[in-house]
Amino acid sequence: TRLYDLSGNEIAAFEGWFHSFSEDEQQFSVYSSKEQRSRFYDLLGQPTGPMLEGSFSGFSPNKQYIVTTVSSENISLIYDTAGNLLAEYPGVTFDNQGSSLGFTPDSAGLITTSGDGLYHIWQLDNGLEDLLAQGCEWARPYLQANQETETRAAFCLTDY
Repeated sequence: TRLYDLSGNEIAAFEGWFHSFSEDEQQFSVYSSKEQRSRFYDLLGQPTGPMLEGSFSGFSPNKQYIVTTVSSENISLIYDTAGNLLAEYPGVTFDNQGSSLGFTPDSAGLITTSGDGLYHIWQLDNGLEDLLAQGCEWARPYLQANQETETRAAFCLTDY
């Protein structure tokens, strides 16, 4: 993939192929099948963030998340815009066989469609933080009734 200015002068060359522009058209993604990674660049050809595993599939409507897919592993990955991996969704991918992948309008989930016309919604969560919060919510009545039995669980009574 090569980037040219409006006069036809080459600005930069990339290993891989152009995938898509960001909505504000100030960045674009390039996917390297050799490395199975995507990277964003600005219009001068400079990288704007880290390499992301997988092929770029889209931004969330709130612009807070990026989803990539790794077809060889049948997995989709959710990153924040700084490139931090937030979640993995096995079995949720985009392919060229009639399936698609995108975010829900409120950015709280992934929507997948398949060639057979079925839609699936996968709720996004905040990984360990959400899991701890859910566990604390479930255990809260017991912990409140038995505070002396487990001091290590005190964070559930204050933080969550």
